[in-house]
Amino acid sequence: MISGLSKLYKAASLGVLRDRTWECIRRFDPGVGIRPLTWPLADDLRNRLTVLWPRSYSWAHADKWLCTIRAGLNEHVPLHLTDICQPEGTKVRLLFRFDKNIYPVIIDYSDYIPADELLANNSMLYFKMQFSSLGYNSSKIVPGGYVPNDQALYRYLHYLRRFSGRQSPIFEVYGRFGVKTGGQKRKNALELLNGQSCFTYFSGNGRFVRYSRFLREAVQARVVIDLPGNGDLCFRLVDYLAIGACVISPEHSVVLHVPLEHRKHVHFCRPNLSDFLDSCLFYLDNDDARLELRKNSHEFFMRYLHRTQLGSYYLHKFLVTLENKNEDSICHSLFTAD
Repeated sequence: MISGLSKLYKAASLGVLRDRTWECIRRFDPGVGIRPLTWPLADDLRNRLTVLWPRSYSWAHADKWLCTIRAGLNEHVPLHLTDICQPEGTKVRLLFRFDKNIYPVIIDYSDYIPADELLANNSMLYFKMQFSSLGYNSSKIVPGGYVPNDQALYRYLHYLRRFSGRQSPIFEVYGRFGVKTGGQKRKNALELLNGQSCFTYFSGNGRFVRYSRFLREAVQARVVIDLPGNGDLCFRLVDYLAIGACVISPEHSVVLHVPLEHRKHVHFCRPNLSDFLDSCLFYLDNDDARLELRKNSHEFFMRYLHRTQLGSYYLHKFLVTLENKNEDSICHSLFTAD
């Protein structure tokens, strides 16, 4: 018994050592070049707009959701850390200083759909990550997109894309999941995957692995599975899109700032999972459809979810809202003038 545990420990230690060595080498990889901005910004914006970012948040772990957005904004405009009074819970308040005026902006990174409409109405904009497909009463609440699991993705992406193009897949269907989050839908999907005998499903037996290994495994899979956590959108989905994976997922009740299209970017199966296994088999058996989905998923990430693009989207949305606000003020003053 002790001897067996010792062998497992040594094997795990060697695996972690290999992971760390790979990560160290990848530190020097060139980044993936970004195409022209999907949301173009004026050349002089850097001289007119500054983002004031809070030094601390109401929840200590919030930066896992926010660091990508902060980095993306800072690629386009100056960003300074400062003390800003923060709302409670999974929301953060930042300030956009444009010319001589300051505007409060909220980012809500909660896993759940409800939004704080009172807080939204007292802000210039309210970016909601798990944005309901039904929308909200307040027009100030807008989709906030979503982010990858770790900023290290951007160091690894160049290699992962090259690797996926020259290696034959070693997994048929792939998905590492725990059972502590995701509720009944995740549990039902995992029971279907583990109970079938039509294809090989690699689950990793629920073991935690380093982020770099997860990415290297996923890029070597024909089909990858995305299942909900506490919310429909998860870091895993953005990771999958970034590496250009063939993603199968239950249909979402939330949307990104640019909606994912069924059978173009992701294959969405029915909420009751009645076509879940058939969807996996379809992409295992149809190389052309699978490769097309992979190409489109990476394209979607690079056009809409890469931190450079996400930062430009946030700034563009702010500027459009500000312009509309100014136009409304002019119209109102003309309407009320004697």
